[in-house]
Amino acid sequence: MTLGRVLGGPLVDRIGRVTAIRITAGFGAAGLLIFILGGPLWLVIVGTVLWGFGVSLGFPLGMSAAADGAANPAARVSAVAIIGYCAFLVGPPLIGFLGKDFGLLNALYLILVLLIAAFLAAPAVRESSRSRKTAPEPSSSSESV
Repeated sequence: MTLGRVLGGPLVDRIGRVTAIRITAGFGAAGLLIFILGGPLWLVIVGTVLWGFGVSLGFPLGMSAAADGAANPAARVSAVAIIGYCAFLVGPPLIGFLGKDFGLLNALYLILVLLIAAFLAAPAVRESSRSRKTAPEPSSSSESV
């Protein structure tokens, strides 16, 4: 996950937020499915790495998208933070409760569904036209002081 966040910035600059979310959510879903279905240890480790990479950019890009809007970006960033922290606090106990009744690996299918939802909702992090504006080119003429 750390490596995904460190290398994610240049990747997002190159391919854009929507494509980055789709790629990472796809890797995350594939990795989680590999993890759930199991197999040889090396395959489970590959699944774990893909899952970690897959969830690495969701929160940072969600924050960036929230801050992009013209209408009250501070409130939007706060809302994303609240959702993220609630998921952080509620997610593990929910997986535990589901795991008690259905088995821990089966409970992880809920996370798989959420990763698929993130893949489908990727256009929500599209950059606004305001953030795509580039700075004016400096003039080529030099001024004397």
